[in-house]
Amino acid sequence: MANQLSNSRRKVLKTIGATGALLTAGSGRVLAADTGEQYPEVDATIYNKTVRGIASVNGLTDVPGVAKHPSQDRVAFISSRGESALDLFIAEGIQSKEDKANKVYRITDSPKAGVYGPKWIGENYLSFQKNLKRCAVDIPQSYEVEEEVVLNENVTESKGAEPALPSIPTPNAIPFTVCVPTGRDQWCVNTDPMTIGEPRDCNSGRTPPLASASVSVTHKVLGWDGFDVVSTLSFWAGVEEDLNGVWVGTPDGECARFHIDPPSPTAAVDDIVDEINDVKGDILDWIDEQGGPSRGSIGSEIIGVLLLIVIAIIIADGVPDPI
Repeated sequence: MANQLSNSRRKVLKTIGATGALLTAGSGRVLAADTGEQYPEVDATIYNKTVRGIASVNGLTDVPGVAKHPSQDRVAFISSRGESALDLFIAEGIQSKEDKANKVYRITDSPKAGVYGPKWIGENYLSFQKNLKRCAVDIPQSYEVEEEVVLNENVTESKGAEPALPSIPTPNAIPFTVCVPTGRDQWCVNTDPMTIGEPRDCNSGRTPPLASASVSVTHKVLGWDGFDVVSTLSFWAGVEEDLNGVWVGTPDGECARFHIDPPSPTAAVDDIVDEINDVKGDILDWIDEQGGPSRGSIGSEIIGVLLLIVIAIIIADGVPDPI
């Protein structure tokens, strides 16, 4: 998530002046920050394959363990090296997923619970989970050992926290396309032109006449060659002519109706969103049931905000003004 990354980077910069941390290298020597010592270079013959292959050893293909630097030719990855613990490494000279590393440096040394989820959060700063802590360290291309900073003492305590939403623009007309980045993920919502006064297929029947619009949601993840599409969800959203109900449905005829207190169709889109906000949770539960993002996830929250905007625009532009 974009906000979390920027917050992490601010915390790293704030604590750089603290006492140098101690790190152990694979040789068993203790490496101290700010002494000019370097992270140990690993024998290149151990990693005589592509980085994607390295990070997938022992069947760990489902571990989110590869992070390509956005501008430098290096990749952070996790690997067990045939041992029980997952360690953090950085490979140099990587430009594509097919490249083999020129050099490989070992950053951690067999933490008990392993290392997970490396992410670049600045020019040389790399964050990662080590055991139950979320850490970050400045790793210059000279590979001199720098201080390791703890960003979160216990990641399990924040799993139930409310996700921090990035900035989401408010379109004022349909159709529109909006893409919202959240770290390596991107959520794009696209709407078709509005239809007015037409019923929709619904649960083997038909809805009353609605002002409605078709909506598609695309989830993308940043990969080696740009954003890759992970999933696409299609549905429609509509409003009854008397403004007493909101409908959502899928192309194959599944649908649901949710009662709302009629908002003012002459209000600004932002104000209408505020008036109908109470129905967002029910709609997101329904989208979750249809295979959309899990309720409470950052993707679900983004879709919820943009879907309320779609409904608000329909109310403002697609429903006849009161006499």
